[in-house]
Amino acid sequence: DRTLVEGGPGWCFTVDRPPERFGVNKRTNCLLVLDRDLARENTIGNGRINVLEERDWASDELEYEPTETITPSTVRVPLLGRGSNRNTVQPAVPVVEIVARS
Repeated sequence: DRTLVEGGPGWCFTVDRPPERFGVNKRTNCLLVLDRDLARENTIGNGRINVLEERDWASDELEYEPTETITPSTVRVPLLGRGSNRNTVQPAVPVVEIVARS
């Protein structure tokens, strides 16, 4: 009945993996939970979903703070490389520190 999407709030894309496996990428601006029917009705091609009309962009005040902050118990940071071109690009090295929460 609901689907998880990332990107948006204009164009967004369905997250095609379980939420616990989600990791941010260059197109992640926000994470939304949408009604599946609403997402289907607003799919515009190439996997893009647009639930925000053009007029809605101009009428809103700019937001400078998140509307809600989440505190996940774990965070997955994907390490990117070039797959089969391992000779061209060195494997990525994490640049974040993992700190255990108490």
